[in-house]
Amino acid sequence: MNALIRNNGIRNFSDSLISSVMPNWDEFLPSAYQGPSLNSASRLPAVDIKESDTEYQIIADLPGTPKENIEVSVKEDVLSLTVRSEDEKSEESQGRIIRQERYQGIFKRSFKLNDLVDDENIQATYKDGVLSISVPKKEPVQPRKIEVAIH
Repeated sequence: MNALIRNNGIRNFSDSLISSVMPNWDEFLPSAYQGPSLNSASRLPAVDIKESDTEYQIIADLPGTPKENIEVSVKEDVLSLTVRSEDEKSEESQGRIIRQERYQGIFKRSFKLNDLVDDENIQATYKDGVLSISVPKKEPVQPRKIEVAIH
């Protein structure tokens, strides 16, 4: 059991010994000592944004997420990524949860788009737990010369 519990520098004593004496001992430690917190930053999927001459690329790590639980949408110059993470319900997964660090719920990231992107041609692909969103740039407006008519 000790191999499943992360050593964060505070727990230098035997977790199994303490757990046998005080089953709810985690409740007595300040949350800073209980490992990763579930603040809003840790609930967001990790995202990289890259830029090339022709597009922006947003890459999100979503390991283990079924494609059906991923939604990419654009509304009023905002690209939104919504991911539903649901608790695994099965007859085999019985037992008492000792520690739960994986967040279950809805993750959402939003990105403001500028006037230089072609939001009509955004494409998204999902493979091996990685979502790639391609946001093409519009062709730059070329200056044009206007003839002045003389009358």
